[in-house]
Amino acid sequence: DSTTYVDIHVNGINITEKLVEAGYAVLNENQDDGELLTCFTSHINSPSEFWVHLESSVSDLELVSEQLVNAENFAPITEIEEEVICAAKFPDDDNWYRAKIIIHGSDGTEVLFMDYGNASLTDELRNLPEKLKNMPALSRKCALQKPANIKSWSKEAELKFTELAAEGATVFHISFVATGDISIVELYLNNESITEQ
Repeated sequence: DSTTYVDIHVNGINITEKLVEAGYAVLNENQDDGELLTCFTSHINSPSEFWVHLESSVSDLELVSEQLVNAENFAPITEIEEEVICAAKFPDDDNWYRAKIIIHGSDGTEVLFMDYGNASLTDELRNLPEKLKNMPALSRKCALQKPANIKSWSKEAELKFTELAAEGATVFHISFVATGDISIVELYLNNESITEQ
């Protein structure tokens, strides 16, 4: 449940800064002067695994959606391989989204909708233009910071969190405790900690 973050220097050069300068890495959005960012949930599995959109990413989400309106006309994917980023049709709403292929099987191809965090089976896959393929995911995978005396979230806590999120309608304030593949966060609603609630 803990991650150690380090700076590595080689001959006086900070490797993180070098990776960013060379275009191999992108710095996370930072909070300025302790100001909390605003966000809303895009998908929830549990308080230990959910995805958020920062409000600052809404215009990028709209841009991606506009560019995927005609995804039906993009070239179909001929060789389905795991980890490939593509356009995939979400069967529940028949819309196209950016997705990463998780696994291909006899029942279809399971994909992760990278800008939202949910997964689904689909048979509708298309190649993405390079610009859309190279754009970073617009959702952030998060976990609520657990209180020191809590080992796991109760079912009641999971239901309460889902209720508070209101299917993405609730705007939270977010504080990043630690960032990584899964960001450990504190969420606040009306200046009250969601963890405490």
